[in-house]
Amino acid sequence: MHKYSPSPFNTSDIVLDQSLLDLQEQLAKNIHEVWAKGRLEGGWVYGKTRDDSKKQHPCLVPYEQLSEEEKSYDRNSAIETLKFILKLGYQITPPDTVVLSEQQMSAVQLELDNILNCKILSGLVSLWQNHNKTTWQSSPEVYYQLALNFIKHNEPLLAYDVLAEGIAAFPEPAVLSDKNRALYIRMNQQQALALAETGAVREAANILTMLAEYDNNIDAETFGLLGRVYKEMGLSEAALAEEKITYLKQAFDYYFTAFEFAVSQNNHDDAYYNGINAATVSLFIGDMEQSQSIAQQVADICREVIANCKSTSTDIMYWVDATLGEAELLLGNMDSAITYYQSAIKKTGTDMRGQMSMYRQALKILEHLKIDGTALLAVFNTPRIFVFSGHMIDMPGTVQQRFPVHCEAQVRQSIRQYLADADFCIAYCSAACGADIIFLEEVLEKGGEINIVLPFSTEVFKQKSVDLIAGSDWAERFDKVINKASRVVSLAQHNPEIEFPVYDFTNRFIFGMAQNRAAIIDSKVHCFSVWDGVSSKKHGGTASAIQLWLNQVNSIDYVHPQQGLKKYTAKGKSNLESFISGKIISNGEDVCYYNYLPLLFADVKGYSKLNEQQLVVFSTFFLNLISCVFDTYDSGILARRTQGDGLFVVFKNIKLAAGFASELNTIITQTQWQKHGLPADLTIRISLDAGPCYSYIEPVTGNLEFCGDYVNRAARMEPITPPGHIYASETFVSLANVESLDSFQFVYAGQVVLPKGHGIIPAYHMQKRQ
Repeated sequence: MHKYSPSPFNTSDIVLDQSLLDLQEQLAKNIHEVWAKGRLEGGWVYGKTRDDSKKQHPCLVPYEQLSEEEKSYDRNSAIETLKFILKLGYQITPPDTVVLSEQQMSAVQLELDNILNCKILSGLVSLWQNHNKTTWQSSPEVYYQLALNFIKHNEPLLAYDVLAEGIAAFPEPAVLSDKNRALYIRMNQQQALALAETGAVREAANILTMLAEYDNNIDAETFGLLGRVYKEMGLSEAALAEEKITYLKQAFDYYFTAFEFAVSQNNHDDAYYNGINAATVSLFIGDMEQSQSIAQQVADICREVIANCKSTSTDIMYWVDATLGEAELLLGNMDSAITYYQSAIKKTGTDMRGQMSMYRQALKILEHLKIDGTALLAVFNTPRIFVFSGHMIDMPGTVQQRFPVHCEAQVRQSIRQYLADADFCIAYCSAACGADIIFLEEVLEKGGEINIVLPFSTEVFKQKSVDLIAGSDWAERFDKVINKASRVVSLAQHNPEIEFPVYDFTNRFIFGMAQNRAAIIDSKVHCFSVWDGVSSKKHGGTASAIQLWLNQVNSIDYVHPQQGLKKYTAKGKSNLESFISGKIISNGEDVCYYNYLPLLFADVKGYSKLNEQQLVVFSTFFLNLISCVFDTYDSGILARRTQGDGLFVVFKNIKLAAGFASELNTIITQTQWQKHGLPADLTIRISLDAGPCYSYIEPVTGNLEFCGDYVNRAARMEPITPPGHIYASETFVSLANVESLDSFQFVYAGQVVLPKGHGIIPAYHMQKRQ
């Protein structure tokens, strides 16, 4: 027998880079695990010494408990395996790395540069809307920087969507490289921040708690953000009195832990951020002595930062001044606080998020100190949110003129005068030729943000409401404002038989959308119009929009096309009806149309897995169970349909739809299904939508049925609703704002992709306020 002479590949010329050196330890451990698993399955057990007859082996222990000598065998095998693969010409790419061509890498770098340099919100929105998902996922830093920019522009909803896609691009967190691990943590932190800024503080807390468990090292930023979300929960109107103090104490613990850790690490940035918040929360809890003690420490740290800065004082970042302003306010030094806040505000420039953060915090402190803060609050420039509706320019030959062509210049001047003292404008309106476009142009001229809502698609709207006067430039101006808008929403498909109900629906959506944004940034909606002062019963026009606003505000400012700026004060609540309906003839049959109706779809998760016997039990029990909800809301229901576990219900108003959905969810959640021989984990998912629709008598059954694009869309929302939750569309939420539905809150859930090509829409969790 020839003597065996091993001849492995010569891999001495192969050098492993750092990522593969990190991998070799994981591979060595897995080699041991594979060996040990095979031994155990073969009947071997642990023994202090190896005994083949008894099948005992001292290495049948976890890899971590092996001696370094034993580990070296596995490590050598791992290294030689990796080198052998490379020697054969294969490439080993880390799982969180995508290999791009030079051209693709250049494209990603260019987009990153554009994001970092772009100062205009509409430009950032355009980058997001037109991005290449495949190339962006190769460089998650792009998502991170864009999200930071959206947060800076007071757009937490967009930031959340960007981060959601970016985070999804990562593989399992356990296999991330050190570089991508750090980015993964930062992106989750910012996603939690975006959620917190929309009011979804519990969801933000869930993300941050996961991060704290994922990263065993103390992370001052994560703890600081946890402090923030518990502070928001403690200050929430929805929290019970006993919950408030518990949440605030948790907030203090997180802030103070982060503060002490940052101080120990000589990390001034995290120290003064977390320290000032710990001091403020101490005030909220009622411990003034502790609050002022921490505030003094924070002020000393900030002054040390300024003293050590080698640049001029104007180069000190605004949040150092803002922190000093807050510290001086807590210490009772009002004049000094005003000075520092003024310096901070001057440095923020167009960073309205920074200004609003300072403003909200100062306002809460003043409320708890019970002192007059008029002089302090006067230094802040809070963004103004405008909802606008105005007359179209008069067409040639118009007899009863409302907005004559020759008045355009003076209308523009009046709008400019009205906006003059608004440092930053956020506008919501449509974009018809005339007042709408002029207003949008003036907001853009001031560097403001515009959000455009169209009743129909851009092409149809442009044809019907913009490009109407031969030789005019309205179409070109329309294109320009559309391209510069932060967001453009088209609400409905065009039906030439009926149009004015959709215009009314558009007015309502615009108003509700603006209110939603105002709630997020703690501002209020200013109602402004170009109007000839003539009341009209025509639905969907400027006069009806004003009547809609006057249900919630006492007066509105407007520009009379020929007389300039004016104010209109309501003489009482508007009698403008919420619902508009009428009839058309379709194929010889009567069909009713509605400006909008609330729609509910629901089904029970787990129904499809029931066996034959359980299906019989469920079919009788389920309908009996929910019949009480139908009885309670019977007078507000226009139509109902059930099939198996499925429900479709059409309501007369938003309030009834929300109440029905909440009670239905509660009953299903509280039912002990196992007592009836059914699986204990049966849950319901409920979706709420609202929009234009049609009703008709279905000839086969004789039942009243409903159809339309929004009915189809509502049906597509239900399957993607998480079990046990109520999803509401943006249209439902906007109409709820218009109807002042204060008993429920809507927490942003993100953009959801509807099945069967029905697009992507923003969705909200509906929750009953405590």
